[in-house]
Amino acid sequence: MRAFILALSFFACSQVFAWGGRGHDTICRVASFLVKEDGLKDYLHNKPQMMGHLCNMPDFYWKSLGGEANALGSPAHFVDIEVLGLKVKEIPLDYKKIVADYTGKPDLFKNDGSTIKSVPTDFGSSWWRADQFYRMIADLNKDFAAAKAPVNFKEEQDSELPYNKLVYQMVVSMGLMGHFVGDDSQPFPHHRGL
Repeated sequence: MRAFILALSFFACSQVFAWGGRGHDTICRVASFLVKEDGLKDYLHNKPQMMGHLCNMPDFYWKSLGGEANALGSPAHFVDIEVLGLKVKEIPLDYKKIVADYTGKPDLFKNDGSTIKSVPTDFGSSWWRADQFYRMIADLNKDFAAAKAPVNFKEEQDSELPYNKLVYQMVVSMGLMGHFVGDDSQPFPHHRGL
């Protein structure tokens, strides 16, 4: 009986139902220690708190912007596969193709005769948002190859040094990518409007 009461009190807690800051923070902190590349591994092992903070930016800062930024950003936090009626492995990787093929088609989750008016709003885009940040990071490779790394403490602290700007872009993109990877691992299926 005590176990049952304990279980009920656990499920009654509102925090159980929220992904929240702790989930995102944990995703990015742990990812900081899973990096294999030596230079990046050494850097990130000393920055898990920074990565956890960056991982939360889309929820605590971007959403605070309100208005159009929030209206356009919220659907980037989910993918609702039931809307299309496809299995995960059947979903096209090309997001433009999904928009072209499914706009105006029946919303198979609602199953009430309504149609998909906006694929980004009704279906979501978090998978492609995470991929967007991955591509942004990968695109920095050629710039890193051309940039001169800092050679002393003064250069390390120079925020205008091209190399340091690239590191900043990369780290911010990694933290933001981690946010959407975390959202994609969220086990709650219908969390629209977050």
